[in-house]
Formats: sequence, structure tokens, C-alpha cells
Amino acid sequence: MILLARAAELQRCVQLLTLDTVVNTAAESYVSLHTIIGMWPNLRALNLKHTELNDLPPSIEALTALEVLNATSNNLAGVPNAIGGLTKLKELSFSSNQLSSVPESIGNLRLLTELSLNSNQLAQLPPTIGRLSLLTRPHVGGNRLTQLTDSIGNLRALTRLMVGGNQLSQLPESLGRLQALTFLDASGNWMPTLPDSIGELAGLQSLNLQQNRLSRLPEPMGKLTLK
Repeated sequence: MILLARAAELQRCVQLLTLDTVVNTAAESYVSLHTIIGMWPNLRALNLKHTELNDLPPSIEALTALEVLNATSNNLAGVPNAIGGLTKLKELSFSSNQLSSVPESIGNLRLLTELSLNSNQLAQLPPTIGRLSLLTRPHVGGNRLTQLTDSIGNLRALTRLMVGGNQLSQLPESLGRLQALTFLDASGNWMPTLPDSIGELAGLQSLNLQQNRLSRLPEPMGKLTLK
């Protein structure tokens, strides 16, 4: 890891593959990011955490070798459609921003295994998220989600699903197809019932349903052997 603050320092590291940026203002962040994109198209990991970014430039798609992008704790209100061009991404975090939506192009990130979108203002997730067949740990808690797309049932590699602290009135029936799921946190929502298909989650070990509006539990849930 190399800690950098200015373009002059960037120019001295031509073989850089992993970069942490340290900047003091949103304007400096944006300028530095443009510099990084132009100078290191082969960058594999980029940490923009706590850099006061207001947006990501569409030119981010030039970082085609990028495998890890952490833009946690900024002021991002949106994600550019160009994010879908980063097809080598394996880990992506936009936690603790002000996102109100995520582009459908996120479905192009077929190598993604970890996705953190928690603590934003998302009202929905794009159906294309169901294309992320390698995804194991999506975190979308602390948003304003009222429902989950049915396509989430296509994410057969999921082991942990964190959707707590939203406004979900139900979970999709397709949830029952997530046979690798071991951990489900759906606490702090508005659900009066659960889908019968939850009883098909044979590998589920931990289930958090606190602070919901549950009036009954589905009979098939009796098949679960929670630890």
C-alpha cells in the first residue's frame, strides 16, 4: 500500500497496483481521481474511503484491471453507468453514502463476490443484480428498500444476506432457491409474514427477524435446523 496526496507524488510510482488516496476536499479528490485514472489504467485496487467525493467520473471505466473499489463514507448520490465496464471487479463498496439508485449496468460485474451498499437511501435494487452469480456477501442493510427483486433467487453462491434496517413488507419466494445461504439478517423491517419458501433454506444457520411485524411464521419453517 502506498499513501498519496498529490499528483507530483503519484508520478513517482509508475508500477503501482494498489492505491490508497488521502485528500482533504471534494475538489482535490476529484482532481486526484482523474489523475489516477489517466496514469494507471492497470490499477487493481483503489481505496477512496473518506475522501469527500460527490461523484465518480464516467472515466472510471478506463480502470479495466480494477478488482477492488472501496468508495465507502463519501457524499456520492449516484453511481455512473460506466461502473459496468469494470468487469474484473471482485469487491465493490459504496457503503455510507447517499445513493438513491444503482445502475442496471452493475449486472455486468460477473466476477463480483462482495457488494456493500449498506447505509444509503436505496429504494430498490436493479433486477440485473441477479446476474452476479459469484456474489457471496451482499450487504444492503440500512436503506429504504420496500421489496427485493425476484432475481435475487438466481444468486446461488450467496452465503450471507444482510437486508436489515429497510422497509421491506415481504421477502420474495425466490429466496428459497438460495441453497448456500447460512446467514440471513432481515431485522428492522415491516414484514407481517414470511414466504413459505424460507423452509427450503436447508443450510441456514442464523436467522434474525427482530423488529418486524410478524403475526405468524410459515409452517415449512419448521424444517429449518437453526443453530
